[in-house]
Amino acid sequence: MKSVTVKLTQQEQRLISMECKRNPKKIWQYVNRHTKSRTEIGNLKWHDTNGDESDGDKAILQNFFSSLYNVESDNDVDTF
Repeated sequence: MKSVTVKLTQQEQRLISMECKRNPKKIWQYVNRHTKSRTEIGNLKWHDTNGDESDGDKAILQNFFSSLYNVESDNDVDTF
């Protein structure tokens, strides 16, 4: 499936490159179609908590990273 998609894309680009002198609108339509961003980054989700734009995302990140890192005492360190 990927090879078919790649071939179709190459055919389209080849056709546009041959027509660009006669029809400059064609290349600008292609450029504009491929340079627009389509999606936005959504809110964070952590277990049952959904983040929002304000403090929700901050709280989710704080809970996540605080669960990863903890403070160890000097007695727990292994010696080599």
